[in-house]
Amino acid sequence: MIRINLLPRAQRRRRLRLRSGVALAGAMLLGWAAVIGTGYAWIASHGATAAELRASTAEVTAEIRRLEKKRDNPALAERQRVLRIRQEALARLREARGEPAAALAELAGLFEADDAALRPLEAHAATLGGWRVDGLARDHAALAALVARVRAEAKFHLSYGPEYARTADDSLRFRLDLEAAPNQ
Repeated sequence: MIRINLLPRAQRRRRLRLRSGVALAGAMLLGWAAVIGTGYAWIASHGATAAELRASTAEVTAEIRRLEKKRDNPALAERQRVLRIRQEALARLREARGEPAAALAELAGLFEADDAALRPLEAHAATLGGWRVDGLARDHAALAALVARVRAEAKFHLSYGPEYARTADDSLRFRLDLEAAPNQ
């Protein structure tokens, strides 16, 4: 069979180009649809991650605010101050552990030098490291000798005194406030 082409060549070429153009346009349309779909899926997945991060940030921020309010609590600051004072007092007591026996031995040594001239009546710890000594002295010279021995002593120094008064038998009743030297 013989075919006769009645259409001119130019029209035939146009039709062929049109078909290939439609195929190319369809392929491009499918390609762009794939790119847009992939981009949308990527944005959606990152949007979910961003939403999770925002929620986590909000929780952390709320926890930080709660902790800051707790930290700025004035009652807590007062309790911390009291605790610090107690810890310092406990440390001082631990340092002074065993101190009274040594201090009393030193005090006894001050009065043994002259039995008849000085007589201790009472010695007690007025404060931590501080001692109040009450006693009788025969005269001013004996009391002055005691004060000189205390000043020469490395263990004690006078914080107050001597304070004294005459008694009925013409002796002197005195009081000394002594403090242990800080390096001891």
